[in-house]
Amino acid sequence: PGVAALERSEDGLNSSNTINGGLVALAVEEAVLSLAPGTALASLALRYLRPARVGPVVATATANDGLARVEVRDAGADDRVTVLATTARRRPRGGGPTPSTRWRPGAVGRCAPGATRCAATADGP
Repeated sequence: PGVAALERSEDGLNSSNTINGGLVALAVEEAVLSLAPGTALASLALRYLRPARVGPVVATATANDGLARVEVRDAGADDRVTVLATTARRRPRGGGPTPSTRWRPGAVGRCAPGATRCAATADGP
């Protein structure tokens, strides 16, 4: 759990001959959701640092209270970090409140256990 790998394939390359960023985002999503099956993402923010040229790309997620940080590395290129991502998960209906954040530059939020709203939430401030 917490890891997803994506092999380089010809049909997954962009015009720059690197692994398509949308496919990298999919690997990020799969890594996070493997930590908590049955949940969905409320938000996903990616920072592309460098192209993934060789592959496979390996997304490794760590989660805490519904928030996750994901590092994506190009394993075939000296394990260089290519993408950093943050996500917030949403629990299925009836599962209670979920800590989540709306993307704002520099925003950092935390929810108290049992809180129904946070300082910044996916459904509004």
